Amino acid sequence: MQIEAIYDQGRIELTQPLQLRHPRVRVLVEVPDEEVIVPVGPEMIASMPADQDDLLTEIKQILGPLYRQRPVAITEEDKEALLACYAEKYAR
Repeated sequence: MQIEAIYDQGRIELTQPLQLRHPRVRVLVEVPDEEVIVPVGPEMIASMPADQDDLLTEIKQILGPLYRQRPVAITEEDKEALLACYAEKYAR
């Protein structure tokens, strides 16, 4: 029998009620490939560029028009921005 379900943070929720004979039942779950984040294994690390400039170039190519250069980080400015966000969030 096939039944639709939703995976939610480690739990499978059936979309319709179903009564089973036993409290624990082994099931087969099919997950769409585009929803799986592939873990980085040794073979993937070996294929990565060794030089940081090569890696950055590859990332820029992947992102295409979505790539934007981040301004140089200044610790004090980042800290001030974080504190401003906290103040806005928790001042309510």
